[in-house]
Parts: sequence; structure tokens; C-alpha cells
Amino acid sequence: MEINYIKLGDRIRFYRTRAAISQEKLSELIGLSSFQQISNIETGRTSTTLETIVNIAHALNVSVDQLLIDSLPENAQNKNDLNSLLLDCTPEEVSILVENFTDLKKVLSKYQIKE
Repeated sequence: MEINYIKLGDRIRFYRTRAAISQEKLSELIGLSSFQQISNIETGRTSTTLETIVNIAHALNVSVDQLLIDSLPENAQNKNDLNSLLLDCTPEEVSILVENFTDLKKVLSKYQIKE
């Protein structure tokens, strides 16, 4: 898997600003010596280690896959997007969606062209 550092930086910036954390504060939280390092990561000017990505995810209270989703194969990205949507639902909404997905899958299978 090749990491897209531009998109990784975009996601880090998104989650950092959503959490109302400055670059300086994030660098302190993960033990970097300079907020400039966070700036360089967010702009994609520099790559970073897996350890730093894990530390950033932990500090921002997100999963590593939420930061790396743009580097995952498309199928994995679709599954993660669906999982993120389900995590944002109430138990009742999840039940309704699963029921609808099940029905939709049956319809799609019925009309799928056989090779």
C-alpha cells in the first residue's frame, strides 16, 4: 500500500480543526519538537512514520484507517465509508438500514447478469 501523503495531510487537518486543536497543541500531544512538523505533514511536504500517524490518530480520537482511507484499495474504502455511516446511526437506524441493504442485495442479485 502506498500512502497518499497529500490526502493524509488533508484528513489530519480536517480532524484537527474539527477537534479545535492547533498545530502547536497537536505537536505537543504527540511529542514532536516543532509544530512545523505538523504543518509539513498536513501539506504533504514530508512523509511520516507509522508511529507518528498512530499517535496523531490517538490524539485526534480517530482511527488510523480514518486517516489512511484514501490510501486503501477502493473496496476497503467503500467498506470503511459504510462503517463510518453506520457508526453515526442510532441502533434503530442501523436495524432499518441493514434490513434495507438485505432487501436491496436480493433485488440486485436477482437482476444481475450471469456471465
